Amino acid sequence: MDARRTFDDRRTRRVSFRLPERRSGFDRRFRASGALGRAHEVAIQALRSSPSLLALLLAGLVALNGADLALTLRALDLGASELNPAIGRLLEVDLALAVFIKTGLGVSVALTIWTLRRYRTVLEALLLLVAILVAVISYQVAGVMAVG
Repeated sequence: MDARRTFDDRRTRRVSFRLPERRSGFDRRFRASGALGRAHEVAIQALRSSPSLLALLLAGLVALNGADLALTLRALDLGASELNPAIGRLLEVDLALAVFIKTGLGVSVALTIWTLRRYRTVLEALLLLVAILVAVISYQVAGVMAVG
C-alpha cells in the first residue's frame, strides 16, 4: 500500500471565516497620509479603546435618527414630499407604524454595531453613517427654515 497522499495538503485552508480586520490583541499600524487620515485613525483608536465613547456615539446615532424622523414629519407638514420611497409608503399607510419601524431600525443598527465593535470596518461604517445623518439633518434644517 502506498503511503503517499493523493489530495491537497491539509494544512492549507480553502475557506476562512476569520475577517482580516479582526483585532487579535494588537492593532496593525496605519500609514495615514494627511491630516484627514491621521484624524480617522485617531477616531478609530479612540472608539476601540473606550467603550463608553462608543456607547455615547451610538446613542448619538439613535438621537440623530430620531431628529431625522422629527424633521421629516415637520417638512411633510409644510408640504414637502418624502424622498425615501419605503418610508414614504409607510407614512402613507400608518404614521405610528412608520415611527415604530424607523425607530426600531435605528436601535437595531446601533445594537448590531455594538455587537460587532471589534471589527475596524464596522467602526468605519459607524463614522460614515453619523456623517451622512449629520448631512441629511443639516439639509432638512435648511429646508424647514427656508419654508417655515
